[in-house]
Amino acid sequence: MKTKLYFIRKTKALFERFKLHVLIRPFESFLLNLVYLSKLSRWISKNKSIEYNDFYCSKVDYPKRTKMYEWLIAKEGLDKPIDYLEFGVAEGTAYKWWVEHNKDSSTRFFGFDTFTGLPEDFGVLKKNDYDTGGNFPDVGGDTRCQFKAGLFQDSLPGFLKEYKSENRKVIHMDADLYSSTIFVLTQLVPFLNKGDIIIFDEFGVPMHEFRAFQDFFNSFYMKYELLSATNNYLQIAIKLV
Repeated sequence: MKTKLYFIRKTKALFERFKLHVLIRPFESFLLNLVYLSKLSRWISKNKSIEYNDFYCSKVDYPKRTKMYEWLIAKEGLDKPIDYLEFGVAEGTAYKWWVEHNKDSSTRFFGFDTFTGLPEDFGVLKKNDYDTGGNFPDVGGDTRCQFKAGLFQDSLPGFLKEYKSENRKVIHMDADLYSSTIFVLTQLVPFLNKGDIIIFDEFGVPMHEFRAFQDFFNSFYMKYELLSATNNYLQIAIKLV
């Protein structure tokens, strides 16, 4: 034990003394992505035996996610009163789908986005790729719908101070970025209950939503059940248990 600890500390000290980060730095992004890709692959291999799963498919087809939503509604009874909170609304494709498929008058829909683009680049996508010019999606005047504009770090804390609900929650994480996803999940902890559903729209991106998912559940020791996956685990849905 003492010998092992000695070598660990010695290796760290020598690494820092000789500034070996200079050799590693050009490869940091590649190596980090490779590590989390390995973690994701291992996670997938342990979570294949679920009722709804299309793995492996030869190409990603985003419209297939609505089939997963339909299955979730039927399986979990999500046509009843829920609070639907979506983080990363953009043009509102998924948001409007849920508005159209849950007509219960007691259901509430909350959409969070800057509506002016991402706060930082996301892989090959640039900040302004999701810019809607500050415009909210057209929901046909449905009074159950609310939109909160701004960075999550600015809009969510104030919202949660006033937020009260007895409804089951469906939380749709489409924030893309690690920083945005981990912030939202940690802020929501006091409001999460058993039976709540969390949908991840870019789960298959190793360094962002998947990494945030791993860090969150490893930090808070919360338990979940994987319900469904589509597009090679790019989109998944879990239920808190």
